[in-house]
Amino acid sequence: MVDVNLLKNKIQSSGYKMQYIAESCGLSTMGLRNKVEGKTEFTVSELTVLIYLLKLSLEDVMNIFFVKNVPGRQQESLL
Repeated sequence: MVDVNLLKNKIQSSGYKMQYIAESCGLSTMGLRNKVEGKTEFTVSELTVLIYLLKLSLEDVMNIFFVKNVPGRQQESLL
């Protein structure tokens, strides 16, 4: 699962517009929004672009993209 709120915060703080990020990933703006909202999954190449554009650390990547949702508990990293 994707930590939607953390990803949105990183996008907002990057200063890039969604359209620019989407185009950089080879997506439409709606396609990117669907992925950010967790409706569809990111590909490895899209993640690579996001990591570069948003200047994500390894910890950021783990906290955003490798999270499991356990009912009744806070989200935890898979590793």
